[in-house]
Formats: sequence, structure tokens, C-alpha cells
Amino acid sequence: GGSAPLEFEVAVRNVGAGHNLPTSLTELREMWVEVKVSGPDGKVWFTSGGLDAQGEIPEGAIRYGARLEDAAGKPTIKPWEAVRFGFKRLVPPRGEEIDRVVAPLPAGARGKATLAARLLYRSASPAVVRTVLRDKAFTPRVVEMASAGATVELE
Repeated sequence: GGSAPLEFEVAVRNVGAGHNLPTSLTELREMWVEVKVSGPDGKVWFTSGGLDAQGEIPEGAIRYGARLEDAAGKPTIKPWEAVRFGFKRLVPPRGEEIDRVVAPLPAGARGKATLAARLLYRSASPAVVRTVLRDKAFTPRVVEMASAGATVELE
């Protein structure tokens, strides 16, 4: 049989900001967690939250912010079309959000596993920037807000 998955929690704490994170235009701002689990040789066994080929955050990533939806349930960035939040998750001042990660491991995984998590932020997704700015579009810069790591010995 294969190795049992590695389970751990990722906690994001708002320690310094006197406002929710992300703040301001939460339907545009993107904040998410990139998680990697690597084996003793440095080979990546599991990853979540890495950007896809279009530079977008993939489904299933740990993320914060909000998504507006129109009456048909389609995502929109136009406040006048929006009727509801399809998704809204913010980290309040001095608050924390905790997510459980279940990382499948390759068969026979042994030795030290290295866990790395990075909290990332950008002002908007590339798709939103293209929609709004068209030919003046740019690639929004991704900023690392925090990072954490740990090493665990596998049985």
C-alpha cells in the first residue's frame, strides 16, 4: 500500500493590521497560501496554491478575500451587477483562520519531510487586470507577506 497522507494545520494570524486582511477592495485583492511538502532529497511531494499557467490561483487553494456574483451566479467585478458574495473569507484584526491540509505522499515515503507555507498577496488577478486595463494590462506583482516551515520525521 501507499504511505498514509501527511496531515497538518496552517494558521494565518492577523497580528499587525487594525483591519481585515485583505482590506479595501476585497473582491479584487487576492491573498492565499502556497504549501509545499518535500522529501529528504528536496523533491516536491505535494503542492497547493501554486499559480496555474494563466497565473491564476487554482481551485482548492487556501485563500482569503471575496468574490462577487451577479444574479445568474456568475463571478463579476462590477459592484452594480453584484447581488451576493459567492465567497467571502477575511482574517479579522488579531484574529486567525486555520485550515487543515491533507498531503498525499508517494508510496514508501521515508525520512524527513519538509513543510513550507507562504502567505501571498497581490492587488488583483491577471484576468481582472486584463478585463479592466485591456491593452495597458500588466502582471500584478505577488508579494510574500509571511512564511513558515517545519520538518517532520516520517515513520
